Amino acid sequence: MNLHAVWNAVQGQWRARRRFWLLLIAFTSLRGFSIVLLRPGGFVIDTGPDHQFYFEFARWAGGQKWAFFDFWMEYPPLMLWLAGLAYRLSLYIPAWSVDIFAFNLVFRSLLLPFEVGTLILIYKVGQIFQSVETEQIGKSVSQAEWTAIVWALLFAPFFTFLAWFDAMVIFFLVLAIYALLTDHPILAGIAIGLGFATKIIPVVLAPMGLFVLTSWRQRIVYVLSAVVVVLLIFLPPLIVSPDYTLAMVRVFLSRSSWESVWALLEGYVGYGAVATLETHLDPATADYQIHPATLPWSWISLAFLTFYIFILTRRINWRDKRVVTAFSCFSLMLFILYSKGYSPQWASYITTLVLLCLPLGRAVGYGVLLDGFVVAELTLGFQLLGGDSHFITGIILLRTCVFVALLLESLALLWPAGHSVVFWRIVRCWSLPVVLVVMLVGTGMLTVPAWRTYRERRLNADPLFPFVQAWRVSGENLPVVVMQSGLQERLSPHLGPQNVQLFAHLRGIPFEDVPMWLARLAEEERGLWLIYDTDHDSPPVLYDGFLNWLEENACLGSQTRYHTLVGAQYYLPYATAATLDVRFAQPVRLVSVQGIPSGRSREERQTSKKDQTTGDSSYCLRITWMADEMLSVDYAVFVHLIGTDGQVVANADAWPQVPTTAWTVGAESFSAHVLHIPATLAPGAYTLSAGLYSIADGTRVLLPSGQDAIPLTVIQIGQ
Repeated sequence: MNLHAVWNAVQGQWRARRRFWLLLIAFTSLRGFSIVLLRPGGFVIDTGPDHQFYFEFARWAGGQKWAFFDFWMEYPPLMLWLAGLAYRLSLYIPAWSVDIFAFNLVFRSLLLPFEVGTLILIYKVGQIFQSVETEQIGKSVSQAEWTAIVWALLFAPFFTFLAWFDAMVIFFLVLAIYALLTDHPILAGIAIGLGFATKIIPVVLAPMGLFVLTSWRQRIVYVLSAVVVVLLIFLPPLIVSPDYTLAMVRVFLSRSSWESVWALLEGYVGYGAVATLETHLDPATADYQIHPATLPWSWISLAFLTFYIFILTRRINWRDKRVVTAFSCFSLMLFILYSKGYSPQWASYITTLVLLCLPLGRAVGYGVLLDGFVVAELTLGFQLLGGDSHFITGIILLRTCVFVALLLESLALLWPAGHSVVFWRIVRCWSLPVVLVVMLVGTGMLTVPAWRTYRERRLNADPLFPFVQAWRVSGENLPVVVMQSGLQERLSPHLGPQNVQLFAHLRGIPFEDVPMWLARLAEEERGLWLIYDTDHDSPPVLYDGFLNWLEENACLGSQTRYHTLVGAQYYLPYATAATLDVRFAQPVRLVSVQGIPSGRSREERQTSKKDQTTGDSSYCLRITWMADEMLSVDYAVFVHLIGTDGQVVANADAWPQVPTTAWTVGAESFSAHVLHIPATLAPGAYTLSAGLYSIADGTRVLLPSGQDAIPLTVIQIGQ
């Protein structure tokens, strides 16, 4: 054939399938570019679920150690050898800061042809059932094109390609179906053999091939093709290292249940796990179990096998190609329902076969549901919620409902006419609507508890957890002031965004003056919390500005550290101030008091945000002092709230900000007090008084009148 004829043939193929070729180009570029720039774990997981595991055992190939020859593995050898080859090739690539990058780039690139091949096969199978959609997009789009487009856009296959090796298995699975539909027994046997050598799942199609193929010659060729492929792959390691090879069989027979209804019945709600890599050098460790089996698995296996044989031997029209794809889906669903465990990537197997056998609308509905389960189970259940048992249990039960519905849907397609046709018609019409209703109800029941669990987990893991708890218990609802956006993001979900106020700045350059911002806040609030992360790169000058203003204008209630975080509680005084200028017998006088409580009733205080109290009430009093001479004794300042019976019901003793012996003569000095008024205080009139006493012996400083305290005001505590 000359080049001109080849070119004409290529042009003819392009014109005949132009839309699909365009899809294939876009699909291949998306998958290819995603290998370089997308991490399957996204913002939740650093790498894909099993990425590091693949990388670690593939590294052994760097020392010429290969699976089944030098160590045992849970998987059949084909993928393991491909991963080892990928690692050997990655050694030609200069290392990046993320050590897995080169290996993942090569490994995913080797998987890309399988992914592209699956798309082509889905299109080819769709052509077998060719029909033209009535919807028009420029020109009518064929059923085969729609099927390929939908598969390319679904999340589960894409995520599986990035995160696991199952793109190989899905390719062999679909290749086997295509070969059986087109009467190619050798190709079908090879596909099942290679699929089995990659993962066990494709073998579920093997019995069906004996019924789909019509002649004994085809059946024999089909079986021999599969056996020869399996022997070519397994026989060399079986001869060289039989213990390592047979260990895989022992793993399969002894494995524990996980992420399935069977696991729930056995009391396990965790994910699947394999033995640690170092144990793979000893074949005796192949009996590794996550937990012991407690169910009668022999009887369970017999029951599923009996049901499968019963369906397989019914009168089925194997020449109907729709029936063949339906039985493929039935076989897969029965296997998954029987399987001890389940992994999220299996959703891509189900989605692929569902698209091949169900009407497109229903297939998309089930596909989207399965996509949702991948995200809900892997990302939400085991990562964000830390394996919350209630959530995982709910997801497993809901997922199993979908699997049962798909099993019934595929069975309904096996007998499009004949006995029980009414029942199967009901199944076809109502399976998906019923499943959607169950999903909506189940999702509604799981969402609120899951949200609470997530919030609690994130809070418990945060060093600020003690602060949040203390803030909630206090009931004062004081605003929390931060100057670092990260703190606002961490605190707002737990305290409410309205209770966390960010002082905005651009790398230390404030949008407004710190004193003005705080003064405006003081007009509305009676206190605040200041939280600062000392390990953050935020300029400390802003924090110092806050501290300076608060030291001069507020009262420090408490201060503590949470790892690298500093938290301080301040109370802000009322704007009202009383000028007293009362002299003591010693050369010192009380000049004024700022922040004297108003004494209004609780109902009155509810009308002002600044005065609003919830539970106990605390007030800031700042007292101005002046020394007429140098003082030789260090004094402390007391503030007492005294009842009509003369008993002290509340006190706020404090040392002055500067020791009295260091006061400058004729200059103002200050003391700050936080007076806590109990919420249980009986209604009535209470006297607020202040004075000085010696720190050394507690002797009070007397007034010229002989009294030892200055009455500041009478506070009326109302109902």
